[in-house]
Amino acid sequence: MKPLLLFTAILLCVSNSFSQKLEYNVVVAFWESNIKAIVDFDSTKIIAQTNFPLEGSWGYAIGLETAPEEWTKTDYITNLESIFTEELRILLREKTYNDLTHYANDAGEIQLIINLMSYYTDIETQETYESSTILFFKKFDNEWKLFSIEYAG
Repeated sequence: MKPLLLFTAILLCVSNSFSQKLEYNVVVAFWESNIKAIVDFDSTKIIAQTNFPLEGSWGYAIGLETAPEEWTKTDYITNLESIFTEELRILLREKTYNDLTHYANDAGEIQLIINLMSYYTDIETQETYESSTILFFKKFDNEWKLFSIEYAG
């Protein structure tokens, strides 16, 4: 029963969030610039298209032992390959701009989100686990930039 209630609550929130639609050419241009840079692992573009300080739980995923407010641009740059792994880039290659979610936050800023689900089966128990990498983008000085990376699962 609880999962159904949670799903219903999320669905109501999401449906209210989609009231502001982005133009097709904006979404395609974003995809061709920002997402393609990650897929191609163009580190120069990835770094230029990231807003610092980068929010989220990315530092935990790469083993940083300091508090999130201490994570730096240097930490991000030196661990770029661990953040944007080949597995993640393969998942992104399977997506299109149609897989983007967008909404306006409380400040009216439009955010673009791409959720990348991966699955892992434990050899001993044969149980399948899922995890998710969620990339959040919004405009800074009229340019789309990655501003948060979250992990779930």
